[in-house]
Amino acid sequence: MRVAVAQTPGTSLTQWRATLTELDKHISAARERGAELVVLPECAWPAYSLGSVSEYWRARRAGLPGTDFFLAYLARTARGQRIAICAGFVEETGEHLYNAAAIFEADGRLAGSHRKCFLWDFDHDCFVPGDRIAPVTTRFGPVGIMICADARLPEIPATLAYRGARLILHPTAWVNTGTPASPWNPQPDFLIRARAAEFRVPIASASKWGAEGAISFVGSSLICDAAGKKLVQAESTGSGVFVAEVELGSPRATPAT
Repeated sequence: MRVAVAQTPGTSLTQWRATLTELDKHISAARERGAELVVLPECAWPAYSLGSVSEYWRARRAGLPGTDFFLAYLARTARGQRIAICAGFVEETGEHLYNAAAIFEADGRLAGSHRKCFLWDFDHDCFVPGDRIAPVTTRFGPVGIMICADARLPEIPATLAYRGARLILHPTAWVNTGTPASPWNPQPDFLIRARAAEFRVPIASASKWGAEGAISFVGSSLICDAAGKKLVQAESTGSGVFVAEVELGSPRATPAT
Protein backbone atom coordinates (compact mmCIF):
# COMPACT_ATOMS: atom_id res chain seq x y z
CA MET A 1 0.00 0.00 0.00
CA ARG A 2 1.04 3.59 -0.53
CA VAL A 3 1.56 5.48 2.76
CA ALA A 4 2.38 9.14 3.37
CA VAL A 5 3.73 10.94 6.43
CA ALA A 6 3.19 14.69 6.72
CA GLN A 7 5.78 16.83 8.51
CA THR A 8 4.22 20.03 9.84
CA PRO A 9 5.55 23.05 11.75
CA GLY A 10 5.07 23.67 15.44
CA THR A 11 2.03 25.78 16.19
CA SER A 12 0.13 27.33 19.10
CA LEU A 13 -3.36 27.27 20.56
CA THR A 14 -4.14 30.65 19.02
CA GLN A 15 -3.12 29.59 15.50
CA TRP A 16 -5.78 26.91 15.04
CA ARG A 17 -7.21 28.40 11.83
CA ALA A 18 -3.76 28.43 10.21
CA THR A 19 -3.20 24.89 11.51
CA LEU A 20 -6.29 23.64 9.70
CA THR A 21 -5.10 25.31 6.49
CA GLU A 22 -1.71 23.61 6.90
CA LEU A 23 -3.30 20.20 7.46
CA ASP A 24 -5.59 20.65 4.46
CA LYS A 25 -2.56 21.35 2.29
CA HIS A 26 -0.69 18.25 3.41
CA ILE A 27 -3.66 15.90 3.16
CA SER A 28 -4.36 17.14 -0.37
CA ALA A 29 -0.70 16.72 -1.33
CA ALA A 30 -0.70 13.15 -0.02
CA ARG A 31 -3.79 12.29 -2.05
CA GLU A 32 -2.35 13.90 -5.18
CA ARG A 33 0.71 11.68 -4.80
CA GLY A 34 -1.42 8.57 -4.72
CA ALA A 35 -1.30 7.82 -1.00
CA GLU A 36 -4.05 5.63 0.38
CA LEU A 37 -3.26 6.68 3.96
CA VAL A 38 -1.64 9.79 5.43
CA VAL A 39 -0.24 10.12 8.95
CA LEU A 40 -0.20 13.53 10.68
CA PRO A 41 1.95 14.38 13.73
CA GLU A 42 1.29 14.06 17.43
CA CYS A 43 -1.17 16.68 18.65
CA ALA A 44 -1.46 18.02 15.12
CA TRP A 45 -4.55 19.64 16.65
CA PRO A 46 -4.31 22.12 18.18
CA ALA A 47 -0.73 21.93 19.57
CA TYR A 48 1.50 19.61 21.59
CA SER A 49 3.14 22.05 24.00
CA LEU A 50 0.03 23.33 25.80
CA GLY A 51 1.80 24.95 28.73
CA SER A 52 -0.78 23.76 31.24
CA VAL A 53 -4.28 22.37 31.44
CA SER A 54 -5.57 25.78 32.54
CA GLU A 55 -4.00 27.43 29.47
CA TYR A 56 -5.78 24.93 27.24
CA TRP A 57 -9.18 25.57 28.80
CA ARG A 58 -8.55 29.31 28.68
CA ALA A 59 -7.97 29.00 24.93
CA ARG A 60 -11.17 26.97 24.62
CA ARG A 61 -13.14 29.70 26.36
CA ALA A 62 -11.57 32.22 23.98
CA GLY A 63 -12.89 30.37 20.92
CA LEU A 64 -10.60 27.39 20.23
CA PRO A 65 -12.84 24.57 18.97
CA GLY A 66 -12.67 21.27 20.84
CA THR A 67 -12.25 17.58 20.14
CA ASP A 68 -15.61 17.04 18.41
CA PHE A 69 -14.87 19.82 15.95
CA PHE A 70 -11.54 18.28 14.94
CA LEU A 71 -12.88 14.74 14.63
CA ALA A 72 -15.70 16.03 12.42
CA TYR A 73 -13.09 17.83 10.32
CA LEU A 74 -11.07 14.63 9.90
CA ALA A 75 -14.16 12.62 8.92
CA ARG A 76 -15.26 15.24 6.39
CA THR A 77 -11.75 15.63 4.93
CA ALA A 78 -11.12 11.88 4.66
CA ARG A 79 -14.42 11.44 2.86
CA GLY A 80 -13.88 14.45 0.61
CA GLN A 81 -10.30 13.55 -0.30
CA ARG A 82 -11.00 9.80 -0.39
CA ILE A 83 -7.96 9.04 1.75
CA ALA A 84 -7.54 7.39 5.14
CA ILE A 85 -6.14 9.74 7.80
CA CYS A 86 -4.35 9.08 11.09
CA ALA A 87 -3.92 12.24 13.15
CA GLY A 88 -2.83 13.17 16.66
CA PHE A 89 -5.03 15.50 18.70
CA VAL A 90 -5.83 16.68 22.21
CA GLU A 91 -8.82 14.67 23.44
CA GLU A 92 -11.16 16.12 26.05
CA THR A 93 -12.94 13.77 28.44
CA GLY A 94 -14.65 15.77 31.15
CA GLU A 95 -11.91 17.77 32.83
CA HIS A 96 -9.16 15.41 31.67
CA LEU A 97 -7.01 15.72 28.56
CA TYR A 98 -5.49 12.82 26.64
CA ASN A 99 -2.74 12.87 24.03
CA ALA A 100 -4.63 10.82 21.45
CA ALA A 101 -4.67 9.77 17.80
CA ALA A 102 -7.43 8.44 15.57
CA ILE A 103 -7.73 6.67 12.23
CA PHE A 104 -10.48 7.61 9.80
CA GLU A 105 -11.21 5.46 6.76
CA ALA A 106 -11.47 7.03 3.30
CA ASP A 107 -15.27 6.98 3.59
CA GLY A 108 -15.10 9.17 6.71
CA ARG A 109 -15.78 6.38 9.19
CA LEU A 110 -13.87 6.42 12.48
CA ALA A 111 -11.99 3.11 12.58
CA GLY A 112 -10.50 3.56 16.04
CA SER A 113 -8.21 5.55 18.29
CA HIS A 114 -5.38 5.31 20.82
CA ARG A 115 -4.37 7.31 23.87
CA LYS A 116 -0.67 7.78 24.56
CA CYS A 117 0.32 5.34 27.30
CA PHE A 118 3.91 6.31 28.06
CA LEU A 119 3.85 9.99 28.98
CA TRP A 120 7.17 11.76 28.53
CA ASP A 121 8.48 14.74 30.50
CA PHE A 122 6.05 17.68 30.15
CA ASP A 123 3.27 15.34 28.98
CA HIS A 124 2.61 14.83 32.68
CA ASP A 125 1.76 18.53 33.07
CA CYS A 126 -1.32 18.20 30.87
CA PHE A 127 -2.27 14.66 29.94
CA VAL A 128 -3.70 11.55 31.58
CA PRO A 129 -2.09 8.30 30.32
CA GLY A 130 -4.00 5.83 28.20
CA ASP A 131 -4.41 2.25 29.39
CA ARG A 132 -5.26 0.23 26.28
CA ILE A 133 -2.96 -1.23 23.61
CA ALA A 134 -4.76 -2.89 20.70
CA PRO A 135 -4.72 -2.74 16.88
CA VAL A 136 -7.47 -0.97 14.99
CA THR A 137 -9.42 -2.90 12.35
CA THR A 138 -9.18 -1.07 9.02
CA ARG A 139 -9.72 -1.96 5.38
CA PHE A 140 -5.94 -2.40 5.14
CA GLY A 141 -6.01 -4.99 7.92
CA PRO A 142 -5.09 -4.63 11.63
CA VAL A 143 -3.18 -1.36 12.17
CA GLY A 144 -1.49 -0.31 15.39
CA ILE A 145 -1.08 3.23 16.68
CA MET A 146 1.62 4.37 19.07
CA ILE A 147 2.28 8.01 19.92
CA CYS A 148 5.82 9.40 20.17
CA ALA A 149 7.42 8.08 23.40
CA ASP A 150 5.21 4.97 23.31
CA ALA A 151 7.96 3.65 21.03
CA ARG A 152 10.49 3.87 23.86
CA LEU A 153 8.79 0.98 25.66
CA PRO A 154 9.26 -2.22 23.62
CA GLU A 155 6.21 -3.72 25.33
CA ILE A 156 3.90 -1.34 23.42
CA PRO A 157 4.90 -2.24 19.83
CA ALA A 158 5.39 -5.85 20.99
CA THR A 159 1.78 -5.97 22.20
CA LEU A 160 0.50 -4.40 18.98
CA ALA A 161 2.43 -6.95 16.92
CA TYR A 162 1.38 -9.87 19.12
CA ARG A 163 -2.25 -8.82 18.69
CA GLY A 164 -1.89 -8.82 14.92
CA ALA A 165 -0.92 -5.30 13.77
CA ARG A 166 0.60 -5.49 10.29
CA LEU A 167 1.50 -1.78 10.19
CA ILE A 168 2.18 0.70 12.99
CA LEU A 169 1.30 4.36 12.58
CA HIS A 170 3.30 6.73 14.75
CA PRO A 171 2.14 10.33 15.16
CA THR A 172 5.02 12.04 16.95
CA ALA A 173 6.64 15.35 17.79
CA TRP A 174 10.25 14.44 18.38
CA VAL A 175 11.63 16.95 20.85
CA ASN A 176 15.23 18.10 20.47
CA THR A 177 17.24 16.41 23.21
CA GLY A 178 20.53 17.63 21.76
CA THR A 179 21.62 21.24 21.43
CA PRO A 180 20.34 24.09 19.22
CA ALA A 181 23.43 23.67 17.04
CA SER A 182 23.20 19.88 16.93
CA PRO A 183 19.56 18.81 17.24
CA TRP A 184 19.07 15.14 18.04
CA ASN A 185 16.52 12.60 19.19
CA PRO A 186 17.18 8.86 19.47
CA GLN A 187 13.91 7.77 17.90
CA PRO A 188 14.50 8.83 14.28
CA ASP A 189 18.20 8.12 14.64
CA PHE A 190 17.86 4.41 15.42
CA LEU A 191 14.98 3.46 17.71
CA ILE A 192 12.12 3.32 15.18
CA ARG A 193 14.10 1.15 12.78
CA ALA A 194 15.01 -1.15 15.68
CA ARG A 195 11.37 -1.51 16.75
CA ALA A 196 10.28 -2.32 13.18
CA ALA A 197 12.96 -5.01 12.85
CA GLU A 198 12.30 -6.42 16.33
CA PHE A 199 8.65 -7.07 15.64
CA ARG A 200 8.63 -7.36 11.82
CA VAL A 201 6.14 -4.54 11.35
CA PRO A 202 6.64 -1.44 9.15
CA ILE A 203 6.34 1.89 10.96
CA ALA A 204 5.26 5.27 9.57
CA SER A 205 6.31 8.19 11.81
CA ALA A 206 5.04 11.74 11.17
CA SER A 207 6.81 14.43 13.22
CA LYS A 208 6.73 18.18 13.77
CA TRP A 209 9.60 20.54 13.10
CA GLY A 210 10.34 24.07 14.32
CA ALA A 211 9.11 25.01 17.78
CA GLU A 212 6.15 25.46 20.07
CA GLY A 213 7.12 28.03 22.67
CA ALA A 214 10.42 26.95 24.23
CA ILE A 215 10.09 23.40 22.88
CA SER A 216 11.91 22.65 19.62
CA PHE A 217 11.41 19.64 17.36
CA VAL A 218 13.79 17.71 15.12
CA GLY A 219 11.46 16.81 12.21
CA SER A 220 13.00 13.71 10.55
CA SER A 221 9.65 12.03 9.75
CA LEU A 222 10.24 8.59 8.30
CA ILE A 223 8.78 5.36 6.98
CA CYS A 224 10.65 2.11 7.45
CA ASP A 225 9.86 -1.41 6.33
CA ALA A 226 9.45 -4.52 8.47
CA ALA A 227 13.20 -5.16 8.33
CA GLY A 228 13.97 -1.70 9.71
CA LYS A 229 15.15 -0.27 6.39
CA LYS A 230 14.33 3.40 5.84
CA LEU A 231 12.11 3.82 2.80
CA VAL A 232 11.90 7.61 3.04
CA GLN A 233 12.93 10.27 5.55
CA ALA A 234 12.46 14.03 5.88
CA GLU A 235 15.10 16.55 6.88
CA SER A 236 15.13 17.97 10.41
CA THR A 237 13.52 21.21 9.20
CA GLY A 238 10.86 22.04 6.67
CA SER A 239 7.31 20.96 5.95
CA GLY A 240 6.44 18.30 3.41
CA VAL A 241 4.74 15.04 2.53
CA PHE A 242 6.87 11.91 2.16
CA VAL A 243 5.45 8.83 0.46
CA ALA A 244 6.54 5.20 0.20
CA GLU A 245 5.20 1.87 -0.97
CA VAL A 246 4.84 -0.26 2.15
CA GLU A 247 4.45 -4.01 2.32
CA LEU A 248 2.39 -5.00 5.34
CA GLY A 249 4.34 -6.99 7.88
CA SER A 250 4.04 -10.50 9.27
CA PRO A 251 4.52 -9.69 12.94
CA ARG A 252 6.25 -11.94 15.44
CA ALA A 253 3.65 -14.10 17.20
CA THR A 254 5.50 -13.85 20.51
CA PRO A 255 3.95 -12.22 23.57
CA ALA A 256 5.85 -9.50 25.40
CA THR A 257 7.13 -10.67 28.78
